[in-house]
Amino acid sequence: ENLEGGSMNKNMIPMLTNSIQRGRPLRLPSSSTSADIKGLSDLLGLANPGHLMSVPIITPDKVAIGGVLVLSPYSNRLWSAEDQAFLSNIAASLVPVIQRGQKMNALEHKSEQTKQDLEIAQVRITDLERRNNDLIKQMEAVKSDAQEGLAQAENLAELTRMQEEAQKV
Repeated sequence: ENLEGGSMNKNMIPMLTNSIQRGRPLRLPSSSTSADIKGLSDLLGLANPGHLMSVPIITPDKVAIGGVLVLSPYSNRLWSAEDQAFLSNIAASLVPVIQRGQKMNALEHKSEQTKQDLEIAQVRITDLERRNNDLIKQMEAVKSDAQEGLAQAENLAELTRMQEEAQKV
């Protein structure tokens, strides 16, 4: 029976957490008094999760990126060293798949971030275009005022010249 992934409090499953973090396999019998058995029972809603076997999923760089956990709540099957070795081989074959998934997630995240950056840039471009148009209007108003001032200055200069001629006459 496949179970959906989810989050667990590491205090509910201390031995399992430790084995995954250290990259070590773990086998626990159903008779174990470990908090892990009780924590998994509560989490999965099982009266007895049965015998437990977990193997880490380790990259070639010896980094644990997850783990595979199997239980035997219905058959109460005791897991052997051969079962552990078999599951370890399966876990090793999952590394490229998980790494590809992680790369895809990273690319999707980067794509989403790029989209957000683009939206921010577009908003900024729109704002700058608006401000540029406002500045162009202000510049045209100043230019118009300057032309009026220049025309008045020319008129004043002409009047001054005419007055000087009148005084000479």
